[in-house]
Amino acid sequence: MTTAMLPPPETDDEPLDLDALIAALSPEDRAKRARPHAAGALAGIWAWFMGLPLLAQIFVGALVGAGLYYAARLLSRPKFSVDVARAYGFRPRRNTSGIGLAVPVLYGEHRVWPAVVNEYIDVVGDLQTLFRLAVVSEGEIESITLPEINDQDSAKFTGATVTTRLGTAGQTAIPGFENTRNTYDVSIDLLDVARSFIYTTFTSIDQFIARMAFAGGLSDAGGANPTTVTMRVEYRLVGVVPFTLLGDFVYSSTSGKPVTKQQASGTLTRGRYDIRVTLQARTGPPRPTTFHTVDEIIVQATPNTYPNVALAALSVQASEQLSGEVRFSVLAKGRKVRTLSGGVLSTTEAWSQNNVECLIDAMTNKRYGRGADIADADIDLVSFQAARTYCNTIVQGETRHRMDLVCDEQKSWVEWLEHMVNTFRGIPVESDGRYRLAVDDIAPVSQRFTDGNIIRGSFKTSWVSLADEYDSVELFYLDQALYYTRTSVRLPLDPVTGVFLGTKTKQVDGRGVTRRTHATREAQYHLNALTILSRFVEFSCGLDALAVDVGDVIDVQSSIPKWGQGGRVVAAVLTGGNHVVTVDRNDLPTAGLGSHVLGIRQATDVIEERSLVSVGAPFTTAEGYPRQDVTVSGIFSTLPAARDALWVLGVV
Repeated sequence: MTTAMLPPPETDDEPLDLDALIAALSPEDRAKRARPHAAGALAGIWAWFMGLPLLAQIFVGALVGAGLYYAARLLSRPKFSVDVARAYGFRPRRNTSGIGLAVPVLYGEHRVWPAVVNEYIDVVGDLQTLFRLAVVSEGEIESITLPEINDQDSAKFTGATVTTRLGTAGQTAIPGFENTRNTYDVSIDLLDVARSFIYTTFTSIDQFIARMAFAGGLSDAGGANPTTVTMRVEYRLVGVVPFTLLGDFVYSSTSGKPVTKQQASGTLTRGRYDIRVTLQARTGPPRPTTFHTVDEIIVQATPNTYPNVALAALSVQASEQLSGEVRFSVLAKGRKVRTLSGGVLSTTEAWSQNNVECLIDAMTNKRYGRGADIADADIDLVSFQAARTYCNTIVQGETRHRMDLVCDEQKSWVEWLEHMVNTFRGIPVESDGRYRLAVDDIAPVSQRFTDGNIIRGSFKTSWVSLADEYDSVELFYLDQALYYTRTSVRLPLDPVTGVFLGTKTKQVDGRGVTRRTHATREAQYHLNALTILSRFVEFSCGLDALAVDVGDVIDVQSSIPKWGQGGRVVAAVLTGGNHVVTVDRNDLPTAGLGSHVLGIRQATDVIEERSLVSVGAPFTTAEGYPRQDVTVSGIFSTLPAARDALWVLGVV
């Protein structure tokens, strides 16, 4: 079995191999007459949307020189080819089974329709009982509660019981599933007396159960015109003759409803078997008789416990209120993860909905995450701590962001990374061999680019293309208050009528979000990014500008689009308690300076601003260089260094 987060890591702690467990890789010539009902569980994970902060500050989006780059190692995993979603999408939510599916990973709290690991039906008299073992998540998780069958409380159904395991390493086997038991369809009609069919097991087994089905019952309504049939069941090891008689079994019923009967072998010598079922005798009217299914049972010397996998086992009896498809779901609180406090990871695990703590778990877990590649020492915990605090800030009476995410689709690491960081506007960056986490939030300016450090002729601006212009957003998410039904938030709305005002709408995937208030905030964020941030800037710069990273906020001054004035400091002196800065231009305004400020980026990358006292008359040096003196109110933290400090003059 693979895991939902990644292809299995090459470590000694291998994930559970359901393919080997169910031994369901049958030859092609058998595929049409038998299909396994036992399987594995689900899948997939991550990539990212790079948002932009609002208003007049420009977000460095992987532009500033070759020194900036995304986490290339995060891009190395291939995509999976299968797409089997349960929690998300338009298909009816049901319990999926199939070969090669992967164990889901659940963070936060969510209703889960778990994937089937093993399923069989026991028949006692006319009573049928379904036994289903399903995978909830990689463990250890916090809890599994509120089981439902077909969207109804399971307690309403006859004989319904649910047994759970939370995915600990030392958990015990769930009764009824200690051994490997796989059900295969046969579906061969035995129409005439003496008609028989031989079924050959797919694997070496220790026991088998053969079932016969009578779709029309064994009598008419009210018990009229009953039919009695004798079915002979025999078996032999493949290649051995003759058959051994298990018995001649006589079936009759006064019910006109469909009837299923089963016969179990005792313990056999392990091997592959031929099982022959014969319609030996019949009295009364002919009625449909089918060699229906075979259970192949492999007795395990060590019971199947499925360590580190959270499980939910359902048993329920067929009844008038329950027949046909059975959809089974549970409400689960997901993975226990290491928590982050003061920039230090805990040594124990606890349940958390914090987006950053869940992200760290996915990055460092060796069983289903990227722990084979990413160690704790590779993570800049200071930046992750800041992002954690940001997520936990109280907004509208609730935490700003939280993660309630079921990773149950087979996707690449990068695609699932996108879903996880999108839940809190995060931006993961690999820098200097370590992983840093930025958040698209209001932040101080970390770098200033002016005519003084932008390489001449490299400055370019562009606008969003018409094809990428939108005036509205629709964010889709699963609403916890609506039983995790897929719904959406659309913005903008008319403030009076509440009517949606969009004409060209951008659709946004909001998985991991389950609160409408949270979804509304994220929709507004995306709407702002789409409608306000419509201009891009690109330029080259010197080495002194490379002390920035993806996610940093910068100021840009350029004379080309007339964004303020700037350059390099020529000289600076202290005069009368104020700094007087000589700049390398002579076209600065000398009047109407009330709203102007002079900004300085010191040689130490410290950025400061001071209001103006005056701007002197322009002059030219003997060598022909333009100059002008600017007097600021007060002083900077240090005297700006000639040639090393950058200056910019603009309006507040």
